Amino acid sequence: MKRREQWLVAVAAGATAAVIAYAVVRGVERAFFTEPNPMILIWSQRSPFVWRAATALYVGGAAAFGGHALAARAPRAAARCLTAATLIAAAAILAMAVLSP
Repeated sequence: MKRREQWLVAVAAGATAAVIAYAVVRGVERAFFTEPNPMILIWSQRSPFVWRAATALYVGGAAAFGGHALAARAPRAAARCLTAATLIAAAAILAMAVLSP
């Protein structure tokens, strides 16, 4: 696999991991931590969305390094994992949209 292809796999792995992480964190927050009504609050010091997005970006960045390493050592395994991760990310974002709008 060429270096450009390895970087593309890394970006794709990071993106799918970020989507999965965001959906998981949102699901955990929805299940265990109730949010106050935004119409009642005028200003909040901590935005839950910003923290969810930051956590998802952190996990996505870590997965990008892992995706690049996997693509460099085992390109076929990287392709299989990326296909599975893409399907899981699509299912996670769909479940998040349906269960916790």
